[in-house]
Amino acid sequence: GAGPDLVSRVRRKLLPRLERLWVRAAQWFHPRALVHFPWGDACVDIHPPGRRRIATLHQPHENWRPATVAWCRRLGGVHTLTERDAAHLRRAIPGLPVRCILHGIDVRFWQPAARPPGGERKRIVFTGYYLRNVPMFFRVVRRVLDERPDVEVELLLNPDVKLPPEFLPLPPRTRLVGPYSVEELRAFLQSAWLMFMPYDNVTASNSVCEALACGLPLITTRVGGMESYALGGMVLVENNDDVAAHAAILRCLDDSAWRAELSARARAAAVAHLDWDHVAAQLDTFYAEIAAAPR
Repeated sequence: GAGPDLVSRVRRKLLPRLERLWVRAAQWFHPRALVHFPWGDACVDIHPPGRRRIATLHQPHENWRPATVAWCRRLGGVHTLTERDAAHLRRAIPGLPVRCILHGIDVRFWQPAARPPGGERKRIVFTGYYLRNVPMFFRVVRRVLDERPDVEVELLLNPDVKLPPEFLPLPPRTRLVGPYSVEELRAFLQSAWLMFMPYDNVTASNSVCEALACGLPLITTRVGGMESYALGGMVLVENNDDVAAHAAILRCLDDSAWRAELSARARAAAVAHLDWDHVAAQLDTFYAEIAAAPR
């Protein structure tokens, strides 16, 4: 009733104000301290910019508002998750310190299972919904399922995601999974044969990073900043190229040696480039550069 709604309205108004006060107090007591807004896209309308403030932008630059670029213009620096978005921001704001540092992940938690996946059927997984090319996914997997009785598909979705009617009923041997714990998600990724997850646009995707760290071969689309994460174990096809996606899936299903190679390369890429320790070291370097910059 009115109670929860009132609490929600108060929270939406009060929390941003408290956050602004906290940031101002922190920089008043520590004038040389840097403040990092790790979800900068959401801070544009909450926090005033400043030369000792930096932000991480998660959205593709096509989704940035004019206010976002204006806000970034008065920051000390910006961290992007893809080189494509970093290049766009450098062109928009010459002279602004911009650094692309890839999304980090806990590669000790997200890791391959002790044994490779087996069983009578090979599972294809798809996770999430935001910015995914869902029509392409269903077009391709329906064809694969028609041709291959040894394949099943799992859609790992949050309970609040409702598939549009045009994708229903689901194809045979396809099931929705959710809610699930983080440990259950890891088990799904570890036991799957491959992930097929086309996008319409993307920066950094938790699902992509988790799959790579688990050594799960990934077939996806060459859109947005995906190439920044195509460091091994990933097959890129053009957006809406159903023929190429279908061929890549069949090869991964039939060529166990190629799949094993993709799996090993995915894991190696995650350990080398996405490990949180590696990412944190790069962020520390960026912080030091911003802190040392003349004001």
